[in-house]
Amino acid sequence: METMKDKAFGKMTYRHSWSKQDSLLMFGKAYIIKITAQAYKNEDINNLQRESYGIYRDFLESHQEEIEQKLLNYCQENYQSGETLETILTPTEILFEQDGSWGVLFESTHDGEHGLAAFIKNDEIIIASQDNFL
Repeated sequence: METMKDKAFGKMTYRHSWSKQDSLLMFGKAYIIKITAQAYKNEDINNLQRESYGIYRDFLESHQEEIEQKLLNYCQENYQSGETLETILTPTEILFEQDGSWGVLFESTHDGEHGLAAFIKNDEIIIASQDNFL
């Protein structure tokens, strides 16, 4: 596997895309997640991805209530579940697309095949199945 040290992301390994492990605080818990920057073979991480990576933690922190409320609304409407987010969803990855959009991918106890994503594009928070973004 190819590795590199990116000026924003730090040490990344290439296997179908650039990735590394990191931690994320969400739903009041710490999770070990994968940080992924989409790239084709022989491509580096681009500046839009670096910019998004530079702001994602602050964005998640400052929009935490809004994101969690949108996730809860989605789960209640689509899963007809009264369970808490932390029992339904487990964050697994933060994906940085080449166009600068990015999102948090979740495993879902109610949709194991498709999962769920909170994606941010142009500062808009979009909640949908991961299939809409991958």
